[in-house]
Amino acid sequence: MSSQERRPKILLIDDDPLVVEAMTAYFELAGIDVLTSSSVFEIPFLIGREKPEVVLLDIGMPILDGPKIMQSLAERVRQSTNFILFSGRSRRELAVMAEQLGAVDCISKAEDMSSIERRVRYWIRAAQRQTA
Repeated sequence: MSSQERRPKILLIDDDPLVVEAMTAYFELAGIDVLTSSSVFEIPFLIGREKPEVVLLDIGMPILDGPKIMQSLAERVRQSTNFILFSGRSRRELAVMAEQLGAVDCISKAEDMSSIERRVRYWIRAAQRQTA
């Protein structure tokens, strides 16, 4: 990686500290920087400042309502980053929600980490192509 290249970056929004810790450790070892947030007010600021290629958003949080977060984010912010819904819900339910909310994809927490990484990397590459 040259000095001008940066590691890919994702923003993980989840209220389960074990999920955050496991996902952060996995992605960091895979060469992807991970930002985390549990504050809805911080999300647009983090996206604007850090410019993650992907936002992995848990939509099943009791404190932070994932669908409301998606709906409240300005269209400008959502267009600059690929949002992926992330939940323990069924794939079918997630797919419907993703389409309704404008997310590019959805991932079930039941999927194995290599599948999750493969899908996240796909959207990282898509974001990098858009900004190239």
